[in-house]
Amino acid sequence: MLAEKLGLSKGTVSLALNGKPGVNPRTRELVLKCASEMNYKSYSEPRLTRQVGVILQRPTSSFISEILEGIENAAGELDYDLIVHTLGGKYFKTEQFLKRILGRVDGIITHLGLLNEKMQPMIEEAGIPVVCLAPETDGDIPTISVNHRKSCEQVIRHLADLGHRRIVYCHGLSRYSDLRLGYSRAAAEEHGMEIVQCPIESETIPEKAYYNFSKFMTEEHDFTAVVCASDFIAGGVLQVLNDAGIRVPQDMSLVGFDGLSWTKLLTPPLTTVQQPLAEQGEAAMHLLSERILGNDVDHYILDSTFIIRNSTAKVKS
Repeated sequence: MLAEKLGLSKGTVSLALNGKPGVNPRTRELVLKCASEMNYKSYSEPRLTRQVGVILQRPTSSFISEILEGIENAAGELDYDLIVHTLGGKYFKTEQFLKRILGRVDGIITHLGLLNEKMQPMIEEAGIPVVCLAPETDGDIPTISVNHRKSCEQVIRHLADLGHRRIVYCHGLSRYSDLRLGYSRAAAEEHGMEIVQCPIESETIPEKAYYNFSKFMTEEHDFTAVVCASDFIAGGVLQVLNDAGIRVPQDMSLVGFDGLSWTKLLTPPLTTVQQPLAEQGEAAMHLLSERILGNDVDHYILDSTFIIRNSTAKVKS
């Protein structure tokens, strides 16, 4: 009745009445004034369910699993239970999941790329706070992201110090790959280095990297290092180099990205950028708990750790 009278969505009215962030101060004042005039008594702080909905991609690798572990750890610390939904690209199932949980959870953690044109209005209408994992800070929704610029600058500086001047960048098709490619290219220009692109069909399937890089090697050979947008790509590239009799790091340096645990078991152990995976999940849960309590929160950016192992070396004179 109140939303209809003011010509606002139920979600906006709910946020205003319950003191939640995300509402224009003038709109909040209007809603509260109208509620008072109508003797509207149902806008006291609702009882928390102590449950949080989590929507992530299916954990086919340790990447998603470690993020989810971080969310679980923080949820236990904050006395929240999780209702977890993982998906493999079938959004209609996610919409059904949302309909089932919107009245049962205090908030939602998801990935920004999973909020499609149907899901976001459903969450806004329900007035449920949401926190997103994202490649970088984006829009009004609070996000958890990693400082990709700093990480890429560290990688390029390391290779420049080793004497590399022409490198190949193997990248996928995601927003993460686009960011890392752009930041790496900018850093390379500052060091007087050249980057040659090698597109890879998948960032998580080493066999795809093996196929794409094998084809690339038949056309291009004048480089001394390969930087990969994921450790999975680096695994496929390493096998191509081994099969071609190109020694790493004596003949070719190789760098990955993500810092997955198995990369230290490769021969040679992979130089890589270790993302704070569990920390991203923990930060997302803590940010969401603040939003649930009605506190304003900002985007949160974490630093990665550059791990130098035995897959990079000075260029041979």
